Amino acid sequence: MVANNPIYSAYSSASSKLICKLRMAPYPGIHHSRKSHPVLSKLGHEALGDLAALALPSLQQLFKIFSQIPLAPSNPTAAFLSSSQFEDCIMAHCDQMLAYLYFKPIKDQKAQYLELVTSRLRSSWIARLAILLDARVCESIIEDTFQPHLYDRLIGDLEVAIKTVLAWDPTSPEAYCITAMKTVVGPSSNMIQVLQSATPTFLQTAYSCPELWANNSDSTFIPLLNTAVLERHELTTFAFIDCICAMVFGVPQQVDYDTSTNSCPVGPLPFEWSHGCPMEFLLLLAEINACRDKRPDIRDWREIEHQLVTWLARPCQHDETWESCMAVAWLAVQESWRLTLLAYLYLAVCGASSDEPRVQLCISQLLQVVNTVKNYDSPEGNVPFFIQYLMVGICANRENHRRIVWKQLSNKSQTKFWRLRATDFVPVLDHLWHGAGSDGNPIKWCDYVHSRETMIPVAV
Repeated sequence: MVANNPIYSAYSSASSKLICKLRMAPYPGIHHSRKSHPVLSKLGHEALGDLAALALPSLQQLFKIFSQIPLAPSNPTAAFLSSSQFEDCIMAHCDQMLAYLYFKPIKDQKAQYLELVTSRLRSSWIARLAILLDARVCESIIEDTFQPHLYDRLIGDLEVAIKTVLAWDPTSPEAYCITAMKTVVGPSSNMIQVLQSATPTFLQTAYSCPELWANNSDSTFIPLLNTAVLERHELTTFAFIDCICAMVFGVPQQVDYDTSTNSCPVGPLPFEWSHGCPMEFLLLLAEINACRDKRPDIRDWREIEHQLVTWLARPCQHDETWESCMAVAWLAVQESWRLTLLAYLYLAVCGASSDEPRVQLCISQLLQVVNTVKNYDSPEGNVPFFIQYLMVGICANRENHRRIVWKQLSNKSQTKFWRLRATDFVPVLDHLWHGAGSDGNPIKWCDYVHSRETMIPVAV
């Protein structure tokens, strides 16, 4: 029986102990102070206090600006985009967006990020337009004035206008900026197509970085851990979206990844705190996806299970920018990923039914773990628990669990900054719950994929 399985027993005991620790951890009152980076001028600091003083161009103004592409140096718009005022405005916007993250950059990570943005701003007018459009998309989401179809037009205009430059240098940051905006603006049904179109750029960039291949890696597999350790953010972000989409859409990954690792950095790395995803679990997700699709040279699922069951939380090295609740939340985030991937492994690789004890144990403990993470500062600044809630929804055979998932994924305010549009998957779960899972019947992974194909068809 499952209950007599030593791996199952060890997993149950370890998870229960962690949940108890998380529940007993204190959540003191937050006295949050946002400090700006020295690169912000006086004008930039004023903008942080009153963003209206340095407002980004309106949507109508953006259409006017983009209608003037390519911008001549004498063009007043070009002069504005090259001005210190525009730079200060973008820096203020970046500082604001960092404030919406649940986990904050540590040590000098914020300074490095702002310096990177400054360097991009000063590189070309194309970069300035791309950053401007990206900032306006984010601001419209904050203000609940987001109009996807209009921004989709602007992204298309920008892509057409700079296609000669992208063809000359497809590995430029602007190429990834365009891709990132498409994943936000477009419907979920377009995600796979966007990834497919961006894959050649990803591969060309990876193969043009000799530092990624320092360990004599197999050139047919992209060394995933190295992309994060070397802080090639554009590569790690693409891989993250690729792996997540492969899971939630039930399709193959666009790229084969080398998921081997000796040990992950103590961190947290910039990728980890910005996406709420510990690096070791991205590696495991990529491996489970490949195992599900029966890719060659992949470990047996039992080895992956053993790694997840015996896994111990990585110590969190942070500084004064992290409140005590963030440190506790980081432990919960790690445990939530572990439980989610275990349930996914059992369903998608082992062919388990959702009512099996090993699956239901994951789900019940997963809900307890995510419930220990408390929001602070603003409701928008939350941990993106998208795949966690989705996995609970797939496996839920109790109405109260389904109500929790429906409420969380339907909350547009709470999910507005999540990498994938969570609300698009609510109809998928409704279809599953009223179809294969009606009356609490157990479901298989293929049942979920069928519901996803029905409600969010994608071209593969």
